[in-house]
Amino acid sequence: MMKFAGFQPTLFEFLEQLADNNNRPWFQEHKWRYERDVLKPALSLHPHLPASTESYFPVLCGQRPSDGRLTHASLPRHPIHQGRQTV
Repeated sequence: MMKFAGFQPTLFEFLEQLADNNNRPWFQEHKWRYERDVLKPALSLHPHLPASTESYFPVLCGQRPSDGRLTHASLPRHPIHQGRQTV
């Protein structure tokens, strides 16, 4: 089991840049950063999470929505938010 060392500041730099460049060509060029700064730390965190959280992180559990994309609508809602309207 990999030890979770936390998320590095480069994660937040990547996410800020992704927000400004949310397109496939940019992401393909920076996919190595996603794998290093997002995916690898997230995968090392997963084994340390309680089993009850797995439905909230389907990609970490090897699951994909039927169309292969991860969308807000495809994620399960936490019981505390059931019935709450989102904008």
